[in-house]
Amino acid sequence: MALAYTNYDILSVFDKNGDIKFNFLGEMEFESENPNFKFFNQVRITDEYIIASYLGDSGIKLDDNKRPKGVQPGKLLFFNLAGKLEKVIDTGHQIMTFAVDEDNSRVFCYFTDREVPIGYINYE
Repeated sequence: MALAYTNYDILSVFDKNGDIKFNFLGEMEFESENPNFKFFNQVRITDEYIIASYLGDSGIKLDDNKRPKGVQPGKLLFFNLAGKLEKVIDTGHQIMTFAVDEDNSRVFCYFTDREVPIGYINYE
């Protein structure tokens, strides 16, 4: 099981008994100076990876008319099952949600800022 923190740069992973295995602490850890900053979002655990969507920036941007607009994560972080960060994929787009196809080593994403909202990324 994994617990992703939206407002803190921390990802906690637990074993099957609910005991903490490890915490992944990002560079900003318990940063609280900017409450608009958002970090982790969704997490999926596969046979090989813990995959998390990640923003690491302000969760609010102003549009062309100076109105606030929510921002979704654009990166996928891949951790091995021991908690080591293996790879980071910057999609260049905002990910609303994602699903993992382990058989074909793909991550399907629903993007909020593309004309064609569904796409996939090979991760092997």
